Amino acid sequence: MNLLIVDDEHYIVNYLFALIEEHIEIDLNIQKAYSGSEALEILSISKIDLMLLDIHMPGYSGLELARKVSASWPRCHIIFLTAYDNFEYIYQANRLSHTSYLLKTESDETILAEVRCAIEKIIKESQTDLLLDSSQSKDRLLTHLMQQNLLREILTGHDSHQICRDLTLAGSDFCLDFSQPVYLAYMVVHLRSIDEYAKNMSTFVLEYLTLAEELLKHSFSYTMLNLNHGNMLWFFQPSKDFSKSIPNELTFLKSCLEDLMNYSMNSLHRNVNLILYPQPVSLDATANTYYRLLQQLEIQNTGNIWTVSSVSLFETKTDSETSVTFKNSDRNAASQKLQELSFYLYQNTWSEYLLALHSLRDLCKKQKSIHALEAIEIYLGISATLISYITLYHLQEKLAPRTAIYPLYHLNDFTSWEEAFGYLENFSTQLFEVLSLKATDKNETVILKIKTYIKEHLNETISLSTLSSIVNYNETYISRLFRQITGIKLSEYIYQERLAKAKYLLATSNDPIQTIASATGFDSQQYFSLCFKKATGISPSEYQRMYKN
Repeated sequence: MNLLIVDDEHYIVNYLFALIEEHIEIDLNIQKAYSGSEALEILSISKIDLMLLDIHMPGYSGLELARKVSASWPRCHIIFLTAYDNFEYIYQANRLSHTSYLLKTESDETILAEVRCAIEKIIKESQTDLLLDSSQSKDRLLTHLMQQNLLREILTGHDSHQICRDLTLAGSDFCLDFSQPVYLAYMVVHLRSIDEYAKNMSTFVLEYLTLAEELLKHSFSYTMLNLNHGNMLWFFQPSKDFSKSIPNELTFLKSCLEDLMNYSMNSLHRNVNLILYPQPVSLDATANTYYRLLQQLEIQNTGNIWTVSSVSLFETKTDSETSVTFKNSDRNAASQKLQELSFYLYQNTWSEYLLALHSLRDLCKKQKSIHALEAIEIYLGISATLISYITLYHLQEKLAPRTAIYPLYHLNDFTSWEEAFGYLENFSTQLFEVLSLKATDKNETVILKIKTYIKEHLNETISLSTLSSIVNYNETYISRLFRQITGIKLSEYIYQERLAKAKYLLATSNDPIQTIASATGFDSQQYFSLCFKKATGISPSEYQRMYKN
């Protein structure tokens, strides 16, 4: 959750920062701004959930800033904190949605209670049940189904201008303007079981359509092509009025998709991986963009497949595409288990994968001969799945020192199906171990990159959004990952590193306290002294004199 403190008095901003950082238990990414224009710069690149805002500031007043925030981020909550006990201010503030009002003279406990109350409201809103009444649900689902064939035509390269003319002649409407570009996002919803989607397809689709409507109403038109087994391609088109009112429509859209991801995790209990193409494209270019998104999502999840939710922007170009083709078995049981094997391989779920492999082994063992065609078809189906996976994620060099790969396509070395499946199980064990090591290495690399950036930029403001862009993961994920790997909050690590560098500079240099405060990222000498004494028990000047003596 992102919190922004805005006040032209530096001491008040720093005091509130320290107060909230120490006493609010939930993980918060707290940012500071000392003017309305500085706050707008932060809002143009980062979603803010809660603001503490001074009403009376030079330049942009707090009320003017709040109106802009409400237009750009309508779900943002604002706590006006001011020295002015004036009815007109209170009246104007209360006319805006999601606002409350406190005097600066209130006690710390009152301020903290108001912040906690706002946080609870934000969490509750994010988890609100979005069920529609039956008539709305029916209409939305019907509209969605009617659009599927049209979206498939667009995705398969049909001329959008011809489609538009056909719709006009038929007197039909479409939610998107064919003359305007769209943002594309590819989303994978990770199902809890192989049958979940098939049994509840209508409910499943409606849950995400309804959530999109709640998050994007009055800002973006949208539609979604339902692909298969939890895979969706979203089309987003900003409304003209909305594009004029917001400085960065991509940032807004990405933040809404992160809200969708969080709702899916917390309320629907499904992980989501979503990748957003950062430039709007014409409808005629959607097919090419779709395949690039699909490949990027597959590569991005290498070594960490299906284990965490994420929302990220498309970045790396991919020049090749690997597809998996499965032969249909004459036996329904074998066909079903082959599908499950592939499903659980790509979900990186070892226990379920092994159960599917054992079921296929038992089917093959019913065949007396190693040359039985039905059993060979099953074995080669498993091999095709594994080879395609290894090729897609470039794992051959990792696996080669551990186990032979050629028996996947060379059956002559085996004298029985028991022996053949013994090899497949050992091979699969090595494959899953490689994936586990790769995931660990990848996470350690991300943490190292974050720590290196922090150490090299301690004299600057270090925001979670900046770190997110450095490692190309969403803010929620890197915050959780950092705490999981290191055992402390990211903000606490930054604070400790600032103090550690300050101690070093105080002990080894004769620089003025103000210079050292600036070099370690503290806004003022007064705030630096307050933090340093709280951490060490003595003031910076006393610490410096101690080492000089």
